Amino acid sequence: MASHCQCHRQMFHRRAEHQSLSKNDSSTIRALQEQIRQLKESQLIQEQQTTNGCRQAQFKKERQRNKDLLRDLNKKDEACKAWEKKYNLLTCTVQDLKRGLSGKGKKVADRTYDEICNCEENAQELKELRSAQNSSRINSKKRRTANWLTRTSLMRFAVNISSSTLIM
Repeated sequence: MASHCQCHRQMFHRRAEHQSLSKNDSSTIRALQEQIRQLKESQLIQEQQTTNGCRQAQFKKERQRNKDLLRDLNKKDEACKAWEKKYNLLTCTVQDLKRGLSGKGKKVADRTYDEICNCEENAQELKELRSAQNSSRINSKKRRTANWLTRTSLMRFAVNISSSTLIM
């Protein structure tokens, strides 16, 4: 009988050990599941931060490119305004000369004004010829003639301007 009681005791201890092991195992499993869940969340957060970082870098590049384009456009606009101002000043000066002069001086001013108009026409022709030159639609003789005409017109223009200022 003593051996029978001893057998029951052993069974009771084994059952208690098994229950305590199963309690420990379930708490360990829960803890591991919680750690897995936290790791998945942190991985998702890292992926989102990486994606956001890439997007921010792309936005910064686009913003910088837009700033550069705007700066270039402003420079070109300022250059155009400067040329327009010079042109307007030059034509106003010639028109003032025409109004204020009589006789020979007026003829010089008329010629100077005509030269300005010729320079504009020649500049337009030169633009057209250069575009044709770039597309290989014009031969070298025509190019030389166009360049000679432009240089000649500009030299005449410079001579007329200097002579009109000397007359004054």
